[in-house]
This record gives sequence, C-alpha cells and structure tokens, in this order.
Amino acid sequence: MDASQFNAMPRVGSALPPRSHWRWYTLVQLREGIRSALQKSGLGPGKLAVELGCGNCPYEGIVLATGATYEGADLKGNKHADRIIGDDGKVPVPDAHYDLVLSAQVLEHVPDPAAYLAEARRLLKPDGRLVLSTHGIWIYHPEPNDYWRWTATGLRKTVEDAGFEVESFQGLIGLIPTGLHLVQDHLYKRLALRKRWFGKGFVWLMQSLIAFTDRHLHGEMGRARDAMIYVVLAKPKSSS
Repeated sequence: MDASQFNAMPRVGSALPPRSHWRWYTLVQLREGIRSALQKSGLGPGKLAVELGCGNCPYEGIVLATGATYEGADLKGNKHADRIIGDDGKVPVPDAHYDLVLSAQVLEHVPDPAAYLAEARRLLKPDGRLVLSTHGIWIYHPEPNDYWRWTATGLRKTVEDAGFEVESFQGLIGLIPTGLHLVQDHLYKRLALRKRWFGKGFVWLMQSLIAFTDRHLHGEMGRARDAMIYVVLAKPKSSS
C-alpha cells in the first residue's frame, strides 16, 4: 500500500474549490473546524506540527498561519510527504517529537484505529495536542480502503481509550444538509453530471441549499449529536 495517488495533485497549502465543486461546503466547514481547533490548541511560533496522512497537504497553510512549523507524513510514494510512515505505521522520529498531531479525514481509512492513535500519542509531547477529524455520516469512499464511521459517543470513546482526554468536540454539518449531500452525490454519479452542460449549475444549487439548511435549520447541539464530520481536540492523559 502506498500514497502515490496524491502525486497527480498539487501541494495545495490552503486553496478552496469554487461553490460549483461537489464538496465545496464540506471543505469550507472542515477548514473552519480545523482552524478553530488549532487556535484552541495553543499552536504557535516555535511549535512543531505533523499531519498524519497528509495527502497533498490541504491544511499546511492553516498550520503555518499560526507561526508553527509544518511537516506532512504519509505512506511511501507520496512526493508531498516530508516524513514517510513505515509499513509498521510508525513515523521515523523519536518519542514526544511534536507539539501537535493533525489527522484530517484519515481515521476512517485506517485498518487499526487504536494502533494509529497510539502512534499519534507517542509522537506528542506530554503537553501536546491532537486535532482529529473524521466522518459520522458519509458515502463509501475507498482511498484505497474505507473502514469506519462513528457516532459522537463512539468517537469520544475511541479517542479516550487510546490514552487521550477530549478537550473539545464539534460536529460539522447537520442531518438535513447531510441528507441533501447524499442525494446530490448519488445523482451526480448516477447521471454522470460531470459530463453534462448543466452539471455545475446543479452542484452550485445543491451546495447553496446544503449551506442554507445547515446554517438555518441546525444548531451546535444538534450537530454535536448527529453530524457528517466530527472534529476533536484532545491531549495525552497524564501517566501519573
């Protein structure tokens, strides 16, 4: 297994797609959720962060904006990675090397979440932080595999069982917009809208509806219970 599929993509840093992109609102909300968690984490100048499963480094710009140093880690074959994750799942650095570990939309692709989170904990300094996002409700998307979805309580338990204390937990995108997104995705693929003249207009309309319903028909409490994506900020539990 490798991550060479990202070599065809540019190292994006912080770019966002237009509203006619079928994941526009999801990516906007995810970026803001990660930005908020990074601000709460205390990341800043003089700190070192690593993104596990960095892909083409879409959150590098957000990390650099804090004044911290960014490193991307991924499986072999990814030209964008600054560190290569070994076949054993380990990043070749000493224990307690980083001030922050970022894991964005990776956990659902990991065959052993407990081992992955154990490595994240090993990489962190005792006062470091983990910022992690993953799916609650989403379509099957193998890259190359797609194993898991979480409820809010299930994700909390998974993170806590790995030796972390959850400091903040945020749900992104409520049930109605998530349902609209699933309808959009099915029609987009089923009708091959990418190839049709009205495809971009259809997606623009659906993304506008998704944004409107999320902003006006859902609140933070509802999204914290049922959401498309969850963003967790956690710190290593004290060993004492």
